[in-house]
Amino acid sequence: EYGLTAVQRMIELAVAEKRPRELVYYLNLLKKHPDPSPRAIYAMTQGYLLLADYERAGQLAQTIPSNHPLSARAAFIHATTRVALGKLREANDEFAALEASLENNDPDGIRDMAIIHQARILLELGEIQPAHQAYQRVLRGIVSLQICAH
Repeated sequence: EYGLTAVQRMIELAVAEKRPRELVYYLNLLKKHPDPSPRAIYAMTQGYLLLADYERAGQLAQTIPSNHPLSARAAFIHATTRVALGKLREANDEFAALEASLENNDPDGIRDMAIIHQARILLELGEIQPAHQAYQRVLRGIVSLQICAH
């Protein structure tokens, strides 16, 4: 649908250029659509993140199907919204699940970002040893990538 794609693109541009007034207008247009695509929903989640409406961004992120190419990014956004809402344990669990799900297939590098967020959360919770172990997992992943590249 051309209209849906056009509004989605306008949301992406408003997010990229950090124009909240335009963003609200286009989000309201897209909210009226009866069946937005997962890509349009993902654009909306980014818009709500920019507007600091973490609850709405998290709700939308959960509606992206798990078999969609954007599902790992959506799961990452959902976990990030938990952090923003102060739900650190819940966020840590979600980042850990995301790390595990991407162990053998992570073309976007989301797994390492999930591990880094886990480590940061664990440090904030005062769990130094588990945080150190998380950072070590990231370092091992980086070393593995370097070895594969040569």
